[in-house]
Amino acid sequence: TIWFVGQVTDYIASFDVSEAEFSKVDLQDGDGPHNLIVEPDGQAVWYAANRAAHVGRYDVETGEFERVMMPDGHPEDPHTMMFDAQGDIWFTGQGANTVSKLDVSERTVETLEVPTPDARPYGIKIAEDGTVWVVLLGTNKLASIDPGTMALTEHELPREESRPRRLAITDDGRIWYTDYAGSRLGVFDPATQEVNDWLTPSGEGSRPYGMARDGEGRLW
Repeated sequence: TIWFVGQVTDYIASFDVSEAEFSKVDLQDGDGPHNLIVEPDGQAVWYAANRAAHVGRYDVETGEFERVMMPDGHPEDPHTMMFDAQGDIWFTGQGANTVSKLDVSERTVETLEVPTPDARPYGIKIAEDGTVWVVLLGTNKLASIDPGTMALTEHELPREESRPRRLAITDDGRIWYTDYAGSRLGVFDPATQEVNDWLTPSGEGSRPYGMARDGEGRLW
């Protein structure tokens, strides 16, 4: 089953691949869901209410909603989410300039402020060693977070005009990113601090946006 959000018209929905049928679930007006993730057993869907300062949980079996509100309304714009190995949720706040961790068992939120102003934290992934990686769309930087210490480190990319938007992590630990402004595919090696990038097939102005790694390690 494939789940997706309707950001402008406030819904989450699923597509049953075997039956070729859609099912739609309305949210509150103004929630503006930007992203969702599905629990491994498929029991519930978590969504980022980008315009309503909360992360929501929808129980697929009961149809019940739970909303974890952001402390004092900050960050106001939960953006992109990712489960870690413990089942907790890490998420970015693009406008708030934050990265947050939602402790799922306690329903508490801990938020880190990104040091660079207007960095626009966007895509987020978690490496095999537990390190949280974030692309900072408003800058030519990536960020890493040590989940044990909650220390955030920025990593500057050599091309000043680079604007990384989404990312993927390969089995060798390298961080791959789409350079939206530079129309490039880039890679950062945390072990060596080396950066390489390549112009995408359509060239300048192609603005690559999202990306994913498949089961064979290929990047799409």
